[in-house]
Amino acid sequence: GTNGGPAATADSLWRSDNGGQTWHRFTLSLPANPYGMIPSVTALVVDPNQPGILYVGTDGQGVYRFDEGRNRFDLIGGVSLYNAHVNGLVVGPDSRIYALTSDGLFVSRGYAWQKIETLPELAVSLAVAPTDSQALYAGGTSTGAYRATDGGRTWERISNGLEMMPGVALRVTALAVDDHNPAHVVAATAYGIGSQLARGGIYESTDAGLNWTKLGDANGVVVSLTINQGMVYAATANGLVRYGKLAQSAPTIPLPDLRPLANPTGMQVLILVLTLALAGLALAGRTEWVARRRSQVTAS
Repeated sequence: GTNGGPAATADSLWRSDNGGQTWHRFTLSLPANPYGMIPSVTALVVDPNQPGILYVGTDGQGVYRFDEGRNRFDLIGGVSLYNAHVNGLVVGPDSRIYALTSDGLFVSRGYAWQKIETLPELAVSLAVAPTDSQALYAGGTSTGAYRATDGGRTWERISNGLEMMPGVALRVTALAVDDHNPAHVVAATAYGIGSQLARGGIYESTDAGLNWTKLGDANGVVVSLTINQGMVYAATANGLVRYGKLAQSAPTIPLPDLRPLANPTGMQVLILVLTLALAGLALAGRTEWVARRRSQVTAS
């Protein structure tokens, strides 16, 4: 997703079919607004249950659903999210779509949007347990993280161990739940100082967010977290950092490359001859010393 612009020249959605080596304009262009402007794409997510369905969040023009089979875009919920900046999209295991916007957190089953009013503060990050659509985790702008076990009807604050500072806003900028262990949750924090954000840390919970343990300091303000085979990966503007311990394996001993000796040069032959000669002299000297030593022992 890229910035929008005039419909005649801009296209804010691009696609790669070879892992990002080359890009081309998407099959369809997003609809232009009444002023002839294509919206900027600010969030993208593929439905894990329906890989042919793509959801596209925009800046000020709502959320679109692209159906690859029908090759068409549909605007979800009409203009209800117009004028809102969609910061992120999350699809739950039951295909519910959650939209993190500048106007709050919204949920949809692919039709109308419903605002989740029960969250105590504006959400800036969200994660859904992969095996339980009712288990939601939300990161707030100033008081840490929250959890709901009833689909978002009620929330409890889960910030124990997130290193909050008195008088300083603690923002949870990213959340992720392990696909193989729903109780394994990770969070990234940042501290709000005036209008600026200062990096915080990366935290891990093995009891569904009730308690957090610090994995390390963040390498900047984290925008995305991923858990892969137990390892935690945090993306910032400064790059990608891995947290955790890799599984130990037997050490690998590097072997020298012997291919150049198949056609040795004159210098290589000379070095080889000198090496063998020195080794022969050393062996002869060692043999003579052993013989003398044995003679001395016998005489005594």
